[in-house]
Amino acid sequence: MTVEGLDIGTIKAGFLKAKANLDFTKSTFERQMKLFEEKIGSQKSLLESQAEFEKASAEFKAEDKRIHSIGLSDEDMLNGKSHDEHTSGTLPIKSPINGIVVERNIVVGQLIETNTNAFKVVNTSSVWIDGQVFEKDLNKINQKTKAVFVSSIYPNEEFYGDVIYIGQSIDEKSRTLLIRTEFSNIKNKLKPQMFGDLKLPVGDNTQAIMVPEESVVKEGDKYFVFIKTSDSTFEQRFVTIGLTSNNRIEITDGLKEGEIVVSKGVFFLKSELKKEELEGD
Repeated sequence: MTVEGLDIGTIKAGFLKAKANLDFTKSTFERQMKLFEEKIGSQKSLLESQAEFEKASAEFKAEDKRIHSIGLSDEDMLNGKSHDEHTSGTLPIKSPINGIVVERNIVVGQLIETNTNAFKVVNTSSVWIDGQVFEKDLNKINQKTKAVFVSSIYPNEEFYGDVIYIGQSIDEKSRTLLIRTEFSNIKNKLKPQMFGDLKLPVGDNTQAIMVPEESVVKEGDKYFVFIKTSDSTFEQRFVTIGLTSNNRIEITDGLKEGEIVVSKGVFFLKSELKKEELEGD
């Protein structure tokens, strides 16, 4: 965005004037110093030129601070053909962050006040996701705990992040505590105000029975798998599922360690099962 104002032109002109005076007094001081060293110039002239140089230096520093206060640098003022533009009273307004303009509240020619919210820029290269944890689980987590997020928009994709903040007060009604996590969002799939499930795997030595996602069949509100009992015989087994991680599902009840679970051909077995049920009816 570019804005124009009388104050901007005055500040720029003041900087350029101070810079020119500094260059002139510096050159004069250096010349007097050389003459004095060659015993041609007087000490009085040297001291006067030094005083003028120091005065010009102080004035330039003050003008330089004014330039930086409106977002310009010395390079912006002195380099290239933009020299003429800087004295015209125009000022480019630069975003302090890289991102995407998600809100625009001004039009060309509009009067800008100091409190005008011209643009809103959002950087979503990384996002914060907030969740709630029951107070009974607080001793299981810390700021080194990893986090897994699954959105309702991408139900088959997991995003991995870290816990960066643990709240300091318990909600009186829900008896939960705020947990804030941070996730990398390079592909820009995660959007502000998005909802989903935030999971916090805890316990370095936790063991569980995990099976491939394709092994688990959902039927109504129940889940089952097929167990291999012999080379040609399979058994339907209803199970209780837990967490999902890396395309695998935790089985909390219904399976024993060592049992062989079918992962390929599940659809065929399910079709055969339905066929048997129909023939039985």
